[in-house]
Amino acid sequence: MYLSDIVAALTNKGICAGNYKLVAECDEEGNSGLAAQIEKLKPTEAAGILKMFEMAVLHGPRNIPRNMRHEIDKNCGIYEFIKGNHRIPFFYDDGNFVVCSHMFRKKRQKTPPAELSQAIRFREKYLRAKASGQLKEI
Repeated sequence: MYLSDIVAALTNKGICAGNYKLVAECDEEGNSGLAAQIEKLKPTEAAGILKMFEMAVLHGPRNIPRNMRHEIDKNCGIYEFIKGNHRIPFFYDDGNFVVCSHMFRKKRQKTPPAELSQAIRFREKYLRAKASGQLKEI
């Protein structure tokens, strides 16, 4: 499994001043599906998500406003970033390492079970890759 810095992938620059690192799965060339999803949004929507990510990198997801993130599964420790009706599930690894799953458009009050299941499966895949030494950060 390959991981890339999602903020750098979206801005073509690294944000070095932050205490947190946000990553997403990518291919061997560093192309992130999550970054591609965000790039397809309207420029104002993409800019809003990038600004939220930058705040999370600098201050940590727990320290950004509550209307921008919350926990969606206590058992697995899955949270989601919130920007408008866009949601990006994530989880923590080793404290300041934040792993983002995917993006979806929320249409109802509760997170759709299929989206939560996808985030949980991604977390399990990540943890298996980590345990077997198969994680590579690009």
